[in-house]
Amino acid sequence: MKVKMFTLVSVAICAVLSLCGCGKKAKQEQAMSNLKQIGLGIRQYANMMRWEGWYPTDLNALIKTKKLTDTATYISPFDETSKKLTSGELTENNTSYVYLGNGLSESSAADAIVAFELSYIPEKKETVTIPVLFVDGHVGQFDIKIGPDSNVLSILDSLKAKGCLVTDKAYENALSVNKKFMKKFKQNVKKQNTMDSILDKAKKTVEKIQIDTSIVTVKKGVFKLDETRTVDAAVNAVMRDVKWKKFTSKNNQNVVEVTGIWKDDIYARLLKVSEQANPILAAAIKLMPMPEDKILLQFAINADGESFQFAYGEITGKDGKVKNIENQMMATSAYIDRLQGTGTFLSWIYVTDRKKKEDGIREMERLIKNNQ
Repeated sequence: MKVKMFTLVSVAICAVLSLCGCGKKAKQEQAMSNLKQIGLGIRQYANMMRWEGWYPTDLNALIKTKKLTDTATYISPFDETSKKLTSGELTENNTSYVYLGNGLSESSAADAIVAFELSYIPEKKETVTIPVLFVDGHVGQFDIKIGPDSNVLSILDSLKAKGCLVTDKAYENALSVNKKFMKKFKQNVKKQNTMDSILDKAKKTVEKIQIDTSIVTVKKGVFKLDETRTVDAAVNAVMRDVKWKKFTSKNNQNVVEVTGIWKDDIYARLLKVSEQANPILAAAIKLMPMPEDKILLQFAINADGESFQFAYGEITGKDGKVKNIENQMMATSAYIDRLQGTGTFLSWIYVTDRKKKEDGIREMERLIKNNQ
């Protein structure tokens, strides 16, 4: 009888646990469904736009344009804080979803984050499943750890660590809504008092990320003159003490600059033999990078933030005098389009046709020896 009773109790417990699991799963599915509907509304809004297919500045645009008027959709079943909107405009108090699509469009990277769910901030650190909406409309789920010290930006960093693409614009948007969402969850007074310092730190983080993103774009880029090597690989092959930085020019152009000391000896060897075999050629070779020359390269980041072009190059000799400059920014647009970043300067940096140059050195050495 005891065995039967134990069995019945066990079955009952399993049944309850099963029902709880089903309830949580149903809520997760509903949360995902909400985000998918929001994504559909965003894309319908973008299709309505006459230019570029830009996404709305905020979720209110979906209600105003009647793309998604059911305000219950903006609240996750896990959210016990937000209140359904009955009148006025949608705010962080009426939605569970952090919208980051302002400045994005249908032409943005398909796997870039547009929005994610933030229903609550737990009092103790725990693993939470976060549904995420992407530019192409698909929705994914990611398990991340959040706790009382978490905020919109830290959650975004955790999603990035999970492999999600976070654009510079998304970070800017997150920064603008962070404080409002944190207020919503009524964090304690101490955390409220430290929010300003958190935001200051977040701003610096955003700035660093923007800088790093632009630099990484150039480092990983390739040019038509040698598609087998990245810019980073080409630079490190011929230069030492390489330093990268990003700045904004006077005309608001984002520029990535790399400097270093030339270490490759190919042109020095070429100069040495040409001075004896071909003095006219030697005069031209003197303009090329020689060991210990200082090299400066600048790359202009295009408006899409994902491509760039060679803009400026400078070689300074050991005597401190600039001996060569190439400025494509001063050239005509047709010239830039034609070169596509394959100008003389880049050819030197990449040491194109190295084998031909080595063969030329050996040939001139042979001629010199024969003449002697």
